Amino acid sequence: MVKRTRKARTKVKTNVSVTTTKSKPSDRLLDYTMLLFGERKIGKTSMCSKFDDAYFFMCEKGGSALELYQDIPNDWREFKQYAASFLKSKYSLGVIDTIDQCYEMCFEYVMAQNGWEDPSDAGWGKGWKAIMREFRSVVDPMLADERGLIMLSHAQMKEVTTFDGLAYDQVRCTLGGKFGDYITGAVDIWAYYGYDNDDRRTLTLRGNRGLDAGIRLEERFLDQDGEPLAEIDLGTSSQESYNNLIAAFNNEYEPPRKPREKKRRSRRRKTTK
Repeated sequence: MVKRTRKARTKVKTNVSVTTTKSKPSDRLLDYTMLLFGERKIGKTSMCSKFDDAYFFMCEKGGSALELYQDIPNDWREFKQYAASFLKSKYSLGVIDTIDQCYEMCFEYVMAQNGWEDPSDAGWGKGWKAIMREFRSVVDPMLADERGLIMLSHAQMKEVTTFDGLAYDQVRCTLGGKFGDYITGAVDIWAYYGYDNDDRRTLTLRGNRGLDAGIRLEERFLDQDGEPLAEIDLGTSSQESYNNLIAAFNNEYEPPRKPREKKRRSRRRKTTK
């Protein structure tokens, strides 16, 4: 009869203990990661340029007309180098413009490294996992860093089908698949930069069936009555857009008053006797 011996359990010495105090939400906007998506050339980059010490990863050309701290990575290797340098820098905010093109660089890099023409060449799901693993190895440290991070993307109209088969159109960012799920799941604020019915630029913070947007902050972006703001008017300039965003975060935003329509007075006709 073979006598089985138990393996000795190694005791792990640790000084870690559970907390006894609740954490408090930060009162600093840049402590919350953001995804801003919207129409092309509407002013997303311009508004972000108003943040102090903002550094731009210009993965998509579009900052030549702006005064920015920016670098233009030509491929994923360069983006990784800029990302590593950024995490050691003085900048308080990083802006990836756009996160779509950033992911495309990563995609092409992994394809070339493995000699694949398509992710399916690696076998069931393995190619896509390799791409996401490479992408997250660079972006995850940026998300975890104390510096702020804003990711920019474009908007698209997409048909969405519910579990019971109901189909409807919804405005969403152009991120798709597992990549899109990862980004929207990682950020605290994902907001739509677009136009309202009066062709005024607005930032929609809370989504609905026709628009995919939302925030995780419960004590921020409230109106004067303490109710959640649905959208913010962004005015006519990048500075006004930035000011309104900061005011809304601090629960100090006042929506613009719409001019009253002048009522025409009806003149009484004089009657002759």
